[in-house]
Amino acid sequence: MPEKKEVHHKKESSETSIPGLLLDGVMKSVQSFIDEALQSVHKRVDIFFGKVAKKVFLFGLGFFGMLFLFVGLAKILSVLVGVPGAGETLMGLMMLVIVFIVYTFERK
Repeated sequence: MPEKKEVHHKKESSETSIPGLLLDGVMKSVQSFIDEALQSVHKRVDIFFGKVAKKVFLFGLGFFGMLFLFVGLAKILSVLVGVPGAGETLMGLMMLVIVFIVYTFERK
């Protein structure tokens, strides 16, 4: 019986073929573009939430500062007027007037 000769075909790998090299280059550039975009988004999200946290903290601090200020003024007014609850009522009315003024200017 005659022996069959095995023919070994040299397969081109993606590392040595021109289309493979081009595909690798394109894939690497797409990957680097996506990595840079994700890093940019990550950096912007960190900056945004840092600003939000700072504003929430300052708003809370300002809110409690105004609360203590109004309570203190209400107590002073109650002592000066001599009628219990008069200072709180006057401060409540003053706060409502301030809110209506700000609301009127914000509508325009």
